Amino acid sequence: MTQKTTEPCSPMQGRRIELGLTLRDLAAACSRAGGPISDSQLSKVERGLYTPRPAARRAIKTVLGLDPVTGADKAAREGGKS
Repeated sequence: MTQKTTEPCSPMQGRRIELGLTLRDLAAACSRAGGPISDSQLSKVERGLYTPRPAARRAIKTVLGLDPVTGADKAAREGGKS
């Protein structure tokens, strides 16, 4: 049996997968970073169906290092500085 591979549907999903996080892991990390958001809401953000509130958006940026809405990489926006 072969395993089906799919491309991430967004930069946010790609980064989450790259970091080895499940949606539940990301939701928990966002809560710890001060922006509570559910795993189902995160799924909708990844698919472009929901725009997170500012606190959740900041938390996602903190955890993943990118803007969940624009997909902009934090290091690229800061001129390569981490």
